[in-house]
Amino acid sequence: MISKATSLTGRTGVKSPPRRCDRDRISEEHKHDFDEYMFVIEGRCTVIIGDNRTDFNAGQEFLVPKGTPQRMEVAAGTRTLHVFGGKRAHREPQFPRPEG
Repeated sequence: MISKATSLTGRTGVKSPPRRCDRDRISEEHKHDFDEYMFVIEGRCTVIIGDNRTDFNAGQEFLVPKGTPQRMEVAAGTRTLHVFGGKRAHREPQFPRPEG
């Protein structure tokens, strides 16, 4: 289970606060309509693209270009930061915007 997080929207993309993986997990193959940048804060993960498996440890980062089929193996306790380029989060404002 990956901890739930609220995303933060910037002018050019969406960043989610750091995530922590509570147990070992392997994602299904998927792809995005936007670039995905990920930084490993703590722990380790393996990005699988086609037959290529690339291991990443704390302090390392990677970029998966939009449209690239990918899977990821994440070890329990791993903390990551994700930034999704070119996609805006659409949601209702939580607080009224100030006039002016």
